[in-house]
Amino acid sequence: MKIREIIKEYEFPQAKERNVKDAPDIYNYDHEDAYWDDEDERPEKNKAQNPKTKNLGTGAFASAYRHKDNPFDVVKGSKASKEPDGFRAFYDAIAKDKDAQSNPYFPRFRAMSKYKGQDDRKSYIARMEPLEKYQSLSLGEREALLNRLFSDHGKDVMKHYFAEEHPYNEHRWLDDEDLYSMEVLAWGIREAIENDLWGDELRWEIEDDQFKEAVEFLRNTAKEIGYDNDLHYNNLMIRRTSVGAQLVINDPFGMSSHQNEYDHWEPEDTW
Repeated sequence: MKIREIIKEYEFPQAKERNVKDAPDIYNYDHEDAYWDDEDERPEKNKAQNPKTKNLGTGAFASAYRHKDNPFDVVKGSKASKEPDGFRAFYDAIAKDKDAQSNPYFPRFRAMSKYKGQDDRKSYIARMEPLEKYQSLSLGEREALLNRLFSDHGKDVMKHYFAEEHPYNEHRWLDDEDLYSMEVLAWGIREAIENDLWGDELRWEIEDDQFKEAVEFLRNTAKEIGYDNDLHYNNLMIRRTSVGAQLVINDPFGMSSHQNEYDHWEPEDTW
């Protein structure tokens, strides 16, 4: 059975939307990577402090946790904020697209609850599959992944532009050991999605049809909803499967350029 057929057996959950007095906030404000501005109101008691939970990571907008009584799920919760959130926009776009829901390059959602408080602050709590960090890939797995993603010419394109854009390499030609490094592979994945200068040259050399579909979905969605792509090591994850490591693009959108328009946007049914 192919990966796509396996994932299609999984039913994408529709969000539960709730109007509440105070939107729940399980963001870990005490984490070293936590960030908030004047618009954010830090709760007097940090609800993220639960002895049974482990904080797996905290970004600018949300924190991820694993509960010791349920090691098979990850809970991701945002701060209660008036600012639009890229991960929520990512979920909403996938919820409107059946093909995206079955694409193995996107995460599997178990449940999603979205909250709106009386003060117009919003938050979400998502339950998702557990994934491994991109940094867990071995050299052999990185080589297999790159060979699956891009043609030989695509790898030559990566070699050329990486050397050209990174002056500390003195514009030297990369060898295969460099090409399969953690840094170059992550850079190539990011450039395939974000680059508008020479990116078409790389996108033409994508070998994996499902990765090509994921790239097109993210590029079109970002333009449609006015979000910046924001890919880095922490937004690239790995799903372990019986046929090897599967790349998962977990949280691809950053800041919105249409912050006042987010509530009025609905994703297109097709892309």
